[in-house]
This record gives sequence, C-alpha cells and structure tokens, in this order.
Amino acid sequence: AVRQVGSTFKPILYATALSGGMDPCEFISNELRTYEEYQDWTPENFDGNHEGYYSVKGGLVNSVNTISAEIIHQTGIQPTIDMAHNMGISSDIPAVPSIALGTADLSLYEMISAYTTFANLGQPVQPVVLLKIEDWEGKLLWEHETAESLDSALSNETAQAMVHLMQSVVERGTGRSLRSLFELKSD
Repeated sequence: AVRQVGSTFKPILYATALSGGMDPCEFISNELRTYEEYQDWTPENFDGNHEGYYSVKGGLVNSVNTISAEIIHQTGIQPTIDMAHNMGISSDIPAVPSIALGTADLSLYEMISAYTTFANLGQPVQPVVLLKIEDWEGKLLWEHETAESLDSALSNETAQAMVHLMQSVVERGTGRSLRSLFELKSD
C-alpha cells in the first residue's frame, strides 16, 4: 500500500543537497517564507517556531519544515525526484516542492529500498524477503537469483555523511524515541 511518507523522505532531499555540494554546516534561516513561484506555498514548522537559523544538519536532526523547503528551493525539485528514483523508488513522484515535507505517496518497500543506499554507502539494494527454501532434509527447493546491482546513487562520502546525520536524528533529534521509548541500542 502507498501512503504519504512524511518526514522519512527528508533524508533523500538532504542527500540530494549534499550531493550537489551543500555543506552540512551551512546555516539557513528558519524564517517563514512564501514561495511565489510555487503558487504562494508557505510551509510552516510543526511547533510554530520560525526564528533563528539552523545548520543543514540541524534542519534534518530536528525535521524543520522551513529548512527543508528552502533546501528543495535551492537544490531543485527534479534533482530530488531523480535522486529518489536512483535510490530505488519506482513510483511517480509529483514535481511539487511539498515533496520536501513528504507529501509523495510511496510504499514502505520503496522507502526501505531507498534507505539501503545510506547503509550500503551509496549503493542501493532491492530488498528480498526470501533467500531460499529448503525441505525438511535440507534439500534446496528454490533460491533467489541475485539481481543485477543498481548503479550507485551517492558517493561514498555523501553516504557516510548521511549516515552521520541520521545517527544524530536518533541520538538527539526527532528519532530519540527509538532509544528512550523503544530501547533500541544498535546502530
């Protein structure tokens, strides 16, 4: 089933920005902006705060909508869509700036595929549910054929930077509950 993916799409946007040369330490104003070229689109932050500046890293760690909107404005909608497709998303993604906030309807399978790109240092992997089936004696009845590997979507350096940014999301950002509430300790 497909659903709006929300902020889980933001790492794809940020990977696009880093691939295009944006620095994770670059600061962006958190101001409330109206983008006239996008039919007067005015994205707001969940908490209503529109003051100060965030680094690119801080924008992802805290899932700040105004920062993501400005990043897609600077990076471009089509390069973000192209990155998503290179990372394994096959669905059509509407060419609108709100995809920066996760308005695209995508499947969990596609998002898992895209996220493998980060963990696999830039190389997307198509998830596989079953690798093989054996009978009770261990005789191989069926084995998954290894698919052709996909082209790298990110450089090794960009993928490592994204892993670091996403670790920060879990350690002190919007993903903190993975540690505190769900007690997940692994990387």
